[in-house]
Amino acid sequence: MALRWFDTLLNSYSLAVQLVQLLQDNYDYIIWRSLENSPTWSDLQTNLMQFFSQQQATQFLSPIDYVRSHLCLVILDDVQQILESRELAGEYQSGYEDYGTFFKQVTKLPHKSCLLLLSWEKPREIATLEGVNRHCRSFQLQGLGASGREICKERGLTDPDKWLELIHLYSGKPLWLNIVATMII
Repeated sequence: MALRWFDTLLNSYSLAVQLVQLLQDNYDYIIWRSLENSPTWSDLQTNLMQFFSQQQATQFLSPIDYVRSHLCLVILDDVQQILESRELAGEYQSGYEDYGTFFKQVTKLPHKSCLLLLSWEKPREIATLEGVNRHCRSFQLQGLGASGREICKERGLTDPDKWLELIHLYSGKPLWLNIVATMII
C-alpha cells in the first residue's frame, strides 16, 4: 500500500490523470473523488459504497473492506478543502476528523490498493504516518519553472520581468495562469 500526498504547486490533476492512464490496467477499480465541496466522511463513504456495490454482488461494510478485497486506486482530490484554513497546518475542519481515521486504517491494515491524496496541504496524519510507516510517502511538486514562463509567452504577455511574480501569485497552477493571462490580454 502506498499513501501519497501531492502538493499542488504544479497541476497535480494533470499528473494524476497521466498516472491513471499509465496504471489503469494494474487495478480492478479506479475511483476518483473530489473533496472540492467538502463532503463529510459519511457522505463520501456512502458514495464509495454505492460505487463498489454497483461493481459486484458481494456487499462489504465499509470502503476499507473493498480496498482490502480488491486492487483499487482511490484518488481523493482537493483534500485541502476538508482542512482548517488559518489554523495549525494539517488540522481538519470540525466534523471531518473521520478522514484522518480512514487514512490511518489504509496505512495500517494489509491490502494491495493505493490511496492517492492530492492537496495543497498535508493532513496531519500523513506527516506522522510517513515517519513510522514505510508504505506512506509524500511527493512535493516544485512548481512550473520554465513551463510557467512558456505559458506567459504563449498567451502573449509582453513583460517577462513580471512573469515570475504572476507565476508566484497564482501558485504556479497552469490553469490559473492561462485564465489570468487571457484576462490580462
